[in-house]
Amino acid sequence: FRPYNGLSRPVFASAPPIWVGELEGLMNSIGDGALKLGPSHSALFSFGKDFSIGEAFTISTEAHFTFSHLLPQSESLIRGTQHAVDSAFDVDIAYRDYTLQLSQPTYFQSGSLKLSRPHKRQADGSVLFRNDEVSLQSAARPLLLSLTHERGFSRLGLKVEKHAGRDAQIGFAWEQKF
Repeated sequence: FRPYNGLSRPVFASAPPIWVGELEGLMNSIGDGALKLGPSHSALFSFGKDFSIGEAFTISTEAHFTFSHLLPQSESLIRGTQHAVDSAFDVDIAYRDYTLQLSQPTYFQSGSLKLSRPHKRQADGSVLFRNDEVSLQSAARPLLLSLTHERGFSRLGLKVEKHAGRDAQIGFAWEQKF
């Protein structure tokens, strides 16, 4: 496959998917004590494309989808997951030293976490448990928008973040590379 009409890179895709297995975690998250995570396996699909328009203008895109399954851990209140699907994306528009970026960090599109919660204590001291499912999907999709100027070893940027259930945050940063 070769670039067409000045496109700098052909479409990239992870086909077949990347398979990830974790012994005590899910998507690089770990638990401890009563919330210890069991083994999990995930299938990651990634897609992307870069476009160059002239000498100074580029557009880069990436999208990632992960299908995960968490198995129960015997001493944990977490009993696994059901249909956990998450996504992330990134779009960068660059002109010379300036980059405008819109991205979504990892966000669960669907799925639930299976829990075994203490419900009632019996007269003999034993505890009864109730099985519940809690949605992994948050109320709103997190989004990040940033504008940066990079020249030589310095980068100056303005970033707006919106996370579920919280107000938007605005940050201003200067970074010096060594």
